[in-house]
Amino acid sequence: MSWREILIEEIKAIISNPVVMLTVFGGVFFYSILYPLPYANQIPLEQKVTVVNLDKSKVSFDLERMVNAAPQVHLVNRAHSVEQAKQQFLKGEVSGIFVIPEHFYRDLLLGKAPTLAYAGDASFFLVYGTIVEGLARAGGTLAAEAKVARLVMEGQL
Repeated sequence: MSWREILIEEIKAIISNPVVMLTVFGGVFFYSILYPLPYANQIPLEQKVTVVNLDKSKVSFDLERMVNAAPQVHLVNRAHSVEQAKQQFLKGEVSGIFVIPEHFYRDLLLGKAPTLAYAGDASFFLVYGTIVEGLARAGGTLAAEAKVARLVMEGQL
């Protein structure tokens, strides 16, 4: 028998076995529906996050306010360095870290895409996902505002 014939026979054996089909395909389907049900109303909100604002511009402080307005995130500390924020995170004082890089405002004005850094405890996936969702929404909103402002300045709107 060639490897192709063996492969075809194995696929036939898998497809013809109802127990295997239920386990492989039905299990994935049932797991994806049943697993999240107990957690449907337990969405973690107001996760404690520390911010490291290395830019200290008006726009970066506006971004901080936007992040704090998101229901998923509550900025509780302002660290002066990433290392200080990391220590707060390791002590369990906060669930996440948000870093606004140096030259954030300058890069926005130049049309570059500055990189915002998010960090969170990924061992609790719901908490991590909540933090990243809140931070990403605020960052996306600011990016859209900056794009509109740039288009207005260029006379395209």
